[in-house]
Amino acid sequence: MEQMKVKANLLMRKFLFLFFLALLCVRYYAKAQMPPGYQSHAKYMVLDSANYIITYEVQAISGTATNDRNTDIQILQIGNDVSKTYSKYLFDNDSVCTMLIQKGTRNIPIYQGLASPEDIYKNHPKGKMTVSYRTFMTGPVLKYEEPMPTFKWELLSDRKTLLNYQCQKSVCTFRGRTYIAWFTPEIPLSEGPWKFHGLPGLILQVSDDKNEFEYQCIGIQKLKKKQPIKYWKWDYQSSTREKMRPFIKNMHERPNAFFKSVTGSGIHIKGGANADLLSYPYNPIELE
Repeated sequence: MEQMKVKANLLMRKFLFLFFLALLCVRYYAKAQMPPGYQSHAKYMVLDSANYIITYEVQAISGTATNDRNTDIQILQIGNDVSKTYSKYLFDNDSVCTMLIQKGTRNIPIYQGLASPEDIYKNHPKGKMTVSYRTFMTGPVLKYEEPMPTFKWELLSDRKTLLNYQCQKSVCTFRGRTYIAWFTPEIPLSEGPWKFHGLPGLILQVSDDKNEFEYQCIGIQKLKKKQPIKYWKWDYQSSTREKMRPFIKNMHERPNAFFKSVTGSGIHIKGGANADLLSYPYNPIELE
């Protein structure tokens, strides 16, 4: 019985993948990349309770050649021990799809924007970070763990006000990029968006010196009623950061080969164009 359920899930996953591919391959032929597909919110594990909800607007250049800038809204949940950063756009779409499927609806909305496919979990007591990465459409969700990375911040004397908080400037170099961060000691939480942390106050703004990635805080909420920080029980493929980087790069540069490896069926472009020549810009935030 269990084998039959697994087989049925695999068949459904392949059907959804091919269905999404048929709908999206033409639409995203000339776009920056294909979006990740739906992931269920039905099963999860609570890691901690959030005391703060921090909202960031994220501007990112998907490809240095095109200079296309994409916008995402990301949420940072901060608990006593664990924090989590995720895309609000993907979260909202997943929530709607999960609700519709639980009600028996077969037609679910397809997310058609571009958003960060990463969920970042920082576990400070254990000194580790867990990263999940959603590949194109209904491809696999990759996951790796690493020791909590060290940001060697240099505190500067510059000051400015953000959201009525006094902020101080700091700079550091991390995995191939130099970052300028503005943090506020008025909120003494050593936290920030994405993997950023390690300053004596919450990071309200951070960008690299080429302005290819910029995180701007647009909302700070101290919760009266704590909110659970959830770790989704998705069908992860465990990996390492070192192995994932070339895999994701290849997925962008050779998406047709990626789809063939996942489903056995490649991309079919209207008009008969050679799908093997299709590629998407790849400008990772981590260059090393």
